[in-house]
Amino acid sequence: MFYQGLEEQCIATPNQMTMPKVLRMLALDFQHMGQLEEALEAAREGVALMRDLVLDLPSVPNRDLARSLNTLSNHLSDLGHREEALEAVQECVALYRNLSLDRPNAPNPDLARSLNTLSKHLSSLGHREKALEAVRECVALRRDLARDQPNAFNADLASSLNSLSCHLSNLGHWEEALKAVQECVTLRRDLARDRSNAFKLNFACSLNNLSLCLSNLGHREGALEAVRECVALTRDLERDRPNPFNSCLADSLNTLFIHLSSLGHREEALEAVQECAALSRDLARGRPNAFNPDLARSLNNLSIGLSDLGHRETALEAVRECVALYHDLARDRPNAFNPDLARSLNTLSIYLSNLSHQKGALEAVQESVALYRDLARDRPNVFNPDLACSLNTLSNCLSNLGHRKEALEAVQESVGLYRDLARDRPNVFNPDLACSLNTLSNHLSYLGHREKALEAVRESVALNRYLAQDQPNVFNPDLACSLHTLSKHLSDLGRQEVALEAVRECVVLYRDLAQNQPNVFNPCLARSLNNLSNCLSGLGHREEALEAVRESVAFYRDLARDRPNAFNPDLARSLDTFSGRLSSLGHWEEALEAMRECVVIYRDLARDRPNVFNPDLARSLNNLSFHLSNLGHREEALEAVQECVALYRDLAQNFPNAFNPGLARSLNNFSNRLSDLGHRKEALEAAQECVTLYRDLAQDRPNVFNPDLANSLKNLSICLDKLGHQEDALEAMRESVATGPALP
Repeated sequence: MFYQGLEEQCIATPNQMTMPKVLRMLALDFQHMGQLEEALEAAREGVALMRDLVLDLPSVPNRDLARSLNTLSNHLSDLGHREEALEAVQECVALYRNLSLDRPNAPNPDLARSLNTLSKHLSSLGHREKALEAVRECVALRRDLARDQPNAFNADLASSLNSLSCHLSNLGHWEEALKAVQECVTLRRDLARDRSNAFKLNFACSLNNLSLCLSNLGHREGALEAVRECVALTRDLERDRPNPFNSCLADSLNTLFIHLSSLGHREEALEAVQECAALSRDLARGRPNAFNPDLARSLNNLSIGLSDLGHRETALEAVRECVALYHDLARDRPNAFNPDLARSLNTLSIYLSNLSHQKGALEAVQESVALYRDLARDRPNVFNPDLACSLNTLSNCLSNLGHRKEALEAVQESVGLYRDLARDRPNVFNPDLACSLNTLSNHLSYLGHREKALEAVRESVALNRYLAQDQPNVFNPDLACSLHTLSKHLSDLGRQEVALEAVRECVVLYRDLAQNQPNVFNPCLARSLNNLSNCLSGLGHREEALEAVRESVAFYRDLARDRPNAFNPDLARSLDTFSGRLSSLGHWEEALEAMRECVVIYRDLARDRPNVFNPDLARSLNNLSFHLSNLGHREEALEAVQECVALYRDLAQNFPNAFNPGLARSLNNFSNRLSDLGHRKEALEAAQECVTLYRDLAQDRPNVFNPDLANSLKNLSICLDKLGHQEDALEAMRESVATGPALP
């Protein structure tokens, strides 16, 4: 027991309240030092003493027990004991309510304070409507108090308005949340003008919240302006007294990073989050128990900033350190830190996947999903959204490894969760539902369920249209993204005219967005122009298709000039399309030149990151082989496709589900190039292997691979005929016709 000797001394003294007060203060001291277990022990002991005093001495007021319970609830929450924290503060509120019955018209600041705490704990357990109800009552009480005594209670009113804004935001009431925080900022601006640094710090915190509310409504420039003011304030405070205010500066820099990133100011964003991480590292070095959580959070955002600028290896290092910290924190305090660990594992999975460490990516997200399942089992209202998000990531990882059916199951579960969430809180979760439907449509398409894929993406587009109608600044980017997917799925079903309409609308949206935020949306515009080119080409508008992809290539050249790590892959991809458009118009030499540049870029990329770019290099070599063959460079065409086949063999050895289609495609081309040079036996062997692969693929996904199987059987028939095996050639051709129409 803490201060046992002092406790014994206090029992007999006239001032029976000394020990509980000491323990309350001691708990706060431990909390400030990051010694949360000790803080909780002190708070528990303080409540126990108060209970004994209330029982033994009827003259002891319940108000002091209520105050101790409020303190206890906060310390329980700090350690993740949220249910117990809620019970403590509910008892506290009940005590204050009973006390107010004797004087119903009297000011009741203690009840207001406990209601504010109650709202926080209700929200942490997912009871968001009840949390909002509690904080509204708190605001009403404090308005009455501040009306009569503004000097005494305006600070408390501002604090509760800040809380109200957060709870309204959590429920998607963006406009009302903004009004609440604007009133809070006005009050705190006045308070900070004439008073102490503590009021300036509170003012800075409300500016931070204001920036988030403005951002939620798409007012990104206003959000950036607010958080810049917040950073400037905390810098001034930190300059005078670095020890107490470094953590506040780090928090504001973290928010500044978010808003700079959303506006495409990625270099400046990275500088902000690097400073944030450096401050958090210094703080954690001195007080690891208190500041390791902040360091972990800043490392997570640092990894995002690095990744946005194409520094993927360094981003991976940052998020690995973040995960390691959360593993340590969650080992001692799983209730408090398992949610953060799960979130960081999801981020780790995405970055591992971006670097083609697919098995590691799958392991990371599987751990994330397992953690969220456990969390959501006990608190579905809080963690089902996170579980849905991690399932979406899991589906992409499974798909990247060729486990398409399991990928579809994962994203279907994700969509199901988001549907349930959006049914109750459409303002909050319709955007996530739209995004998961977009992913679902892609996985359905991979498995050949093209009509269902179209149905899913149509729903995604409809949701995004509805959302963009009220908040175009926020949701036009999502609408454009879903239109891009819609266009691709319509094309897959041969509905070229409607696909063209969709991608034209997508391009128009991205042009408008890029006009105001070129750093953010020029990459999206370039990608949509590439897709527009494909749609125009499919309808025979070859000149217009060439113009569209020329513009795409020009955008990517500019982007890659400044940020080659980030945009050289996209430049290479657009050059591949550009080459195809030039070829379709008979510009063979120019097409070959573009394709050679594409291969050179992929070679450089694959040299440093073979796991990521060998698949793209293989595909580009296959296309280079076609262009060389068209110009009569048959030996060089054969060399290109031989290298392509070798790359696909290595890839398919480890991931057959993902790369057997590419290997089959390259073997078909290899057979043709061998045949061109009179190597008929080798051509036949390649054609036979190609047919074998397509048979296996078409067995599982006939809608996708039957056209390729028919095409490969046709080629096999030609190879057999050239070697005089007319009966076998005829049988192969019959099977080709029976399988279905070959690819054009």
